Amino acid sequence: MDSPPPAPPVATPPASVASGIAINFHNRRAVGVSILVAAVTLLLLLPMSVVAPSLAPVLFAGGGFLASQLYRRGSGEPFTPQNGARMGFMTSLWSFLVLLVMYTAFAIPNYLELVYLVTAFVPSLTACLANSPGNRSLTAVCISREVMVERLL
Repeated sequence: MDSPPPAPPVATPPASVASGIAINFHNRRAVGVSILVAAVTLLLLLPMSVVAPSLAPVLFAGGGFLASQLYRRGSGEPFTPQNGARMGFMTSLWSFLVLLVMYTAFAIPNYLELVYLVTAFVPSLTACLANSPGNRSLTAVCISREVMVERLL
């Protein structure tokens, strides 16, 4: 008798890679690691900006890489290039926010000095033009007023 033909082999679906916990701002471990690495990166940025300012982008890229490696080793979860990019983005975002606050804090006093200069200089220039009759030297009067404005700074 004829035996039935052998059944074709059943194709097994490929093993899916476990996605693990999503890396985003709801993941406390990812946020903690990215803040820690951003702080270290900014501390290293201070001396590096004096010694080799052109290497600052390399420092920030290294910070993102370090954050992804620390997270991967600490969590033991599977790690994809997309997760690494997210960790790098989170680290750079924290660094950017800290630098934004620092630059804003240092820019406001400079802005006020400019306002004080304009406030002092405009009346001085007006008085300079008002006090110069036709034959008197306009330049000499303006220079004396300019010296008075410089003393205010």
